[in-house]
Amino acid sequence: MTASNARLQDGVMLTRLVYARLNDLATALDAGARFDFMNRGYAAPGVDSSARAMHERLLWEIIGDTPLDGRHILDAGCGRGGTLAAIAARHSPAGLIGIDLSPEQIAACRKRFGRLKIRWQVADVSGLPQAAASQDVILAIEVLRELQLPSAFIDSAARTLRPGASLLVADLLDDGAWAMLVACLRDSGFKLDSSRDLSAGVLAAATRRQARYQGGAQIGPMIGSEENFLRTVLGEELAAQQAALAGARLRYQVMRFVRDDKPVHGDVPEWHWPLPTAAGMATDMPLLMAPEAVDEVFPYGAPAGDGRLPVFAFPFAGGGASVFRGWPQTLANEMQFCPVQLPGREGFLVDAPLQTMEQCRAWTMTQIRPHLDALGPERPYALFGHCLGGLLAYELALALTDAGRPPAALWLTATNPPHLPLSSMLLHLLQIVPFDNADLAVVLRVLGGTPPEVLAAPAMMRAMQKTMQADFAVGARYQRFDRRRLPCPVHTLAGTRDKLVTPAHMRAWQDYGSTPVAGKTVDAEHFFLRESRLDVQAMLRTQAVAIDGGSA
Repeated sequence: MTASNARLQDGVMLTRLVYARLNDLATALDAGARFDFMNRGYAAPGVDSSARAMHERLLWEIIGDTPLDGRHILDAGCGRGGTLAAIAARHSPAGLIGIDLSPEQIAACRKRFGRLKIRWQVADVSGLPQAAASQDVILAIEVLRELQLPSAFIDSAARTLRPGASLLVADLLDDGAWAMLVACLRDSGFKLDSSRDLSAGVLAAATRRQARYQGGAQIGPMIGSEENFLRTVLGEELAAQQAALAGARLRYQVMRFVRDDKPVHGDVPEWHWPLPTAAGMATDMPLLMAPEAVDEVFPYGAPAGDGRLPVFAFPFAGGGASVFRGWPQTLANEMQFCPVQLPGREGFLVDAPLQTMEQCRAWTMTQIRPHLDALGPERPYALFGHCLGGLLAYELALALTDAGRPPAALWLTATNPPHLPLSSMLLHLLQIVPFDNADLAVVLRVLGGTPPEVLAAPAMMRAMQKTMQADFAVGARYQRFDRRRLPCPVHTLAGTRDKLVTPAHMRAWQDYGSTPVAGKTVDAEHFFLRESRLDVQAMLRTQAVAIDGGSA
């Protein structure tokens, strides 16, 4: 399997997971027609400004004067079906096909619009399954920014469209990304036919909906904390969208491209959207430096020069060092197991949780580097992490390798490889502005893994709130495409019942270590550090012995 195919397969698995989770939430809300359209909406003075009207108005602004009657039309990333249902109601197309990667979304389309002559199909838009030269119009509404390889979709669209057919692209991008997209489409056999900037109407729609949510307007029958949570998430998304549009950092444009009559050559170079710069993701919070007492950072003991292998350990998002209570004693014969307490956890600097992966990495480096220097340059050590803690461990491994002090091994459990990006929909789920205790419980219930007794305890929810917000932000902003390979082995353990990071996801760590990853599994869900601690500890013991034997 080529690297690009592997990347696409990884992205397919992650996207399906994301939309399965979102469908669970929509089902719990009994959303009905509220989620028929999943676009940003468009508002104009003196026009109906209901949510549904604004969503449908954006569709017609995107369509413009593109002829639809008698045409074969494909909606790439059809979501919950509103776009094709609206076209079917107003026009007489020859055929309508809705493609979406999520089986749950397609099932919702079939249930709601089964009476319409629309073919709903589970498929990846990066490899459209339709016959060559079979479609007259392809709609790509707010879908390209989600893709692992947008170039793969463009090649697929070029193959699927007839000569002279139209590709309609609408999205919220910066000028550099728009220029990159136009160039790639030109190289793939498309000519830019028309372009319209819809930013003003999209901004107006965001402003109107945000005012409703902030004013407490209901978006449907109130059904408790889930409804309040949804309003909070949508309000945050709208606020971010409004600020970006108002500041002209992003522009919402619709571009119509016409397919030329040249054969599809299929050798257009792959390309990704540019990653956000560190400066663009920076926060105003100053970087925290070392605490007053070392035992606040290493509550179960810092590394000592007694000959055993030091292991620095990091728990999952929101977790503290107490996740590993008892582990240093249980593993004492094979290693010095040293859980690291990050700010914002279990009474330690509770008002200052770290907000970005860059801050987490830099702060943690200041804590562990003095201990490594004291141990000497030849002394081996290892890093261990679970989920977000695993990503932090990987970033530390890179930084320490660059500093000339690489680890002897990186041990990861339930950790998604960093090249698999989160979709913007999941970002909206994770990047949450201040929310009440009920909202946090809903988030954790959707993600899974938090004990019911914790979810039901208001005091514990209040204690976790700020830290969970910060950790969600770290996870949502973090992404790395370069797949930097470490000079040490990477060992993984995955839960066979893990719905967040599957064993297949974990196998993608093959690209990151000095030796092939012998991925192991355990019969568990995502948060298995407690329920499967004996299995995890057995893996650590085995690999620690290998390090001592010189064959990590």
